[in-house]
Amino acid sequence: MVLVAGALLAGCGGDGEEPSAEDDPVLRPGDVVTVSKACRDAFDAGHARETAGDPTVQAFLPSVKACASLAEWSSAAREAGTRLNGQEPRFVNGVCAAADQVSQASPTCVQAKAEA
Repeated sequence: MVLVAGALLAGCGGDGEEPSAEDDPVLRPGDVVTVSKACRDAFDAGHARETAGDPTVQAFLPSVKACASLAEWSSAAREAGTRLNGQEPRFVNGVCAAADQVSQASPTCVQAKAEA
């Protein structure tokens, strides 16, 4: 799972093109998602940790736990310029699958598993 999550993030980079609403399985047209400061800060810290060499799961699990939903996590990623090309549920599910059972039971992990 760690390799899957890492491969997904490595392949997502911002190519300058905005994904269309039709390509996003988490954020639908008309969805308004407020990203909390805690969620965004945790996402940014996770991205920095991964860039510094931390394994993807360890780097991003705190952001998955800090965000109240998969839509909020996806919005934080989008705000940060990270594009997962519609693979947000698979990426988050990969992070969650490698985590402890308490983390796997979090709302964001449960939703990601259902949508992956």
